[in-house]
Amino acid sequence: PNGRRLPVAGRAYAGLSKVYYEWNDLEAATQFANESIKLCQQFGSADFLSISYVMLARLKQALEDLDSARQAMSQAARLARDHHLWPAWASWVEAFQVRLWLTSVNDSIEPEQNLETVSHWAQKLELDINDKIKYPREIEYLMFARLLLARGERNQALTLLTRLIHQAEST
Repeated sequence: PNGRRLPVAGRAYAGLSKVYYEWNDLEAATQFANESIKLCQQFGSADFLSISYVMLARLKQALEDLDSARQAMSQAARLARDHHLWPAWASWVEAFQVRLWLTSVNDSIEPEQNLETVSHWAQKLELDINDKIKYPREIEYLMFARLLLARGERNQALTLLTRLIHQAEST
């Protein structure tokens, strides 16, 4: 009405942010993520708000602004923890928190602690390279592959990634 966006449009902007991120148009993706955050806060939509903060964290990470990425990811994790998101979205938020921790392993900010935290995460989920991987858990296995690489377990990571790519191609 009157040229103003309805708060529910925040959901669409979250999706557009993902699309533009995949197209590597980081400027547009950032605009959509920020608009989504603003509208989802008005709408009170914790699920899409957390997804929007994850997207903002991914964008900030891609732009090498790790402090802002950590702040956005912290907001997403807090929302996921406090609002009991739908399990697939909670898993998505957690997986990108793991990705950010692994980035910190590579840029020497608390590397041992972050690697230990991610290893504990993988143990808690009982991830194994030989598991039957269902689509909703694919992101967890992608992060597990990143963990294996960070630990120098290249052959295991290659085995897992080969399985993931074959599964994606056949699907």
